[in-house]
Amino acid sequence: MAEKLNGTLVRLEVESVTPGTWLLVSEETSQTERLNVDKIDVTSKDNGGWREEIPGLKSGENTFEVLVDRATSAGKINYSALRAMLLSREIKNWRIRIDATQDIGVTFKGFLTSCETTAEMETAYRASLGLSITTQPVEGNLTA
Repeated sequence: MAEKLNGTLVRLEVESVTPGTWLLVSEETSQTERLNVDKIDVTSKDNGGWREEIPGLKSGENTFEVLVDRATSAGKINYSALRAMLLSREIKNWRIRIDATQDIGVTFKGFLTSCETTAEMETAYRASLGLSITTQPVEGNLTA
């Protein structure tokens, strides 16, 4: 049986302008991680008519469905700041805290590629964030 993940404890965080200080982006409602390896065509006449490929560069992207704040509050980044980060094309340090009660997660550098918001009547403000990974993600203890 697959291990269950309590989504209410998963947190997306971005490093602030003060190194080592992390700001909570939101509580995630879902996350999709997509890792890719480019293919390099090395087909020659000796391949008997078959295409031959080898692995090339790696890339990745995360998509998050999140609940975001419009107001500014201590220890959190609001939607306006996320939007400004997207438009300025900043590469930042990010981490996904797998369990808010422990220091376990994934850290990486990346930049926002999309930010789409949904505001329905009488519900929490929702956003869909696309985040391109620019360095190899590191899993493990977040305080090490």
